[in-house]
Amino acid sequence: MILAIYDISGIQPFIFATTKLKETAGASFIVRDSLFKTVPEIFKVPEDQWKNAPFSWNDADKQKIVYIGGGNALLAFDSPETQKKFTYDLSKRAFEASGGKFKLAHACIEADPNRQEALSDVLKDLYEKLDAYKRNSPNALAAGGFSINALHNETREPLLLDEETMTYSAKSVQVKREAERREKGEIITPPEDVKFTREFETYRKNEEGEKNYLAVIHIDGNTMGKNIKAFTQKQTAELSANLDKMRVLSIKISDLYQNALKSATTELVKSEIAKDFLFPKGDYSVSIPFRPVIADGDDVTVICAAEIAFEFVEIFMRLLAEDTSLSEYGFGVPTAAAGIAFVNIGFPYHVAYEQAEKLCKDAKAKLVKKGFTGGKTKSAIDFRIFFGGVNAEMSEKLFKRPYIFGIDGEDGYDDFKQKRADILNFPKSKLKGLRNAYGKGENAAKVYSEMLKARHPGDKIAEKLSDAYHGDNAAWFDVLDVMDFDTRRKDDD
Repeated sequence: MILAIYDISGIQPFIFATTKLKETAGASFIVRDSLFKTVPEIFKVPEDQWKNAPFSWNDADKQKIVYIGGGNALLAFDSPETQKKFTYDLSKRAFEASGGKFKLAHACIEADPNRQEALSDVLKDLYEKLDAYKRNSPNALAAGGFSINALHNETREPLLLDEETMTYSAKSVQVKREAERREKGEIITPPEDVKFTREFETYRKNEEGEKNYLAVIHIDGNTMGKNIKAFTQKQTAELSANLDKMRVLSIKISDLYQNALKSATTELVKSEIAKDFLFPKGDYSVSIPFRPVIADGDDVTVICAAEIAFEFVEIFMRLLAEDTSLSEYGFGVPTAAAGIAFVNIGFPYHVAYEQAEKLCKDAKAKLVKKGFTGGKTKSAIDFRIFFGGVNAEMSEKLFKRPYIFGIDGEDGYDDFKQKRADILNFPKSKLKGLRNAYGKGENAAKVYSEMLKARHPGDKIAEKLSDAYHGDNAAWFDVLDVMDFDTRRKDDD
């Protein structure tokens, strides 16, 4: 038996190399279909057949799917010739589907389906070969046509005529638009009677036409790699049986995050924030400023209005922790880290995604620093606002973020949430003054906060605000930084 793994390289640059949501969504459909739909099509089997039937290998088998998920596909073949033919077909389809913008990485080993050995040893050999292929294989890029006098501003590809719209654009842009027009579904199914927006380009915050901030949210599971490694080390039966257990685990991991995403979205549109912000006129037929663009394994990315970002992440993390489907595998309570990049409409998605991914890593780093590792891990969140470009680093003393879910104290998300609630009815002009004072330095913030206490004698919030610094960090800057995104605030003085 030939055991082979396939991985699509260049996914994130392909999906986020645009400022248009339709193209981003179209790219996400192409990435999803490149393995989940294309592999079964080439194998000439129903799309989800591999999920419903146990994996086994017999002498008469020619090719079979072990699992598809987490950005790769693990497949079995009867011979090197069969594997090479399939690799050619899949590579060709992936290349054409993306307009030459991502490539297929692959590796294979010879394996005995009846041999008893640790599954971790088999996968280790396979992943080492895959890593070597990625390091040594150059990117193959399509010419895309010959440009006489113009290149696409963002991709630098030659401009070609799009016969559907009769406009000129790059080939990679055209395949994304075509996929978005053709695709009738979504990465997840929207809640009943609700539609996800197809564009943010014309999205406005209110009837006065004020443009809103968007939130690019990247969520990634904690300790998943370590848990999977520990699981594979325990699988020491015959390889065929081990692979079947890996198939089931892969399905459960994907279902865990897919279900959390679906349920969190449904709960979001039924929440109080939906009444006040998403559906202020009670019309559920309008599209909401929300769209999932990646949902693969424990990797989730959502683009939405800034006003609903914290609510969504909070719901998602709670639902994730309530799921016990992986407990039988010794994974413990599921947790994840989230990074939120708040950006203006028109801000390049690929930059926003990179920043959200970095913030997600920062949240994970704080968990490690605070000792929340292994079986004690928690979920965490980090966030930052980006304006016209990626900001120069601000003084880290201004931030208490990242915040950790499910703990008490200033590092806890509940403390951040409570402070957001505390300032809701305090004059916004005074809060802006304190936020500006923080930017001038620690002494300026302390002087201004004491002035607030003097100007509002007996006011409990002014009393709290007067404690401008706790230890080395600004106590209130994080909540003041995002106060404009709180839909509960009614005043605009």
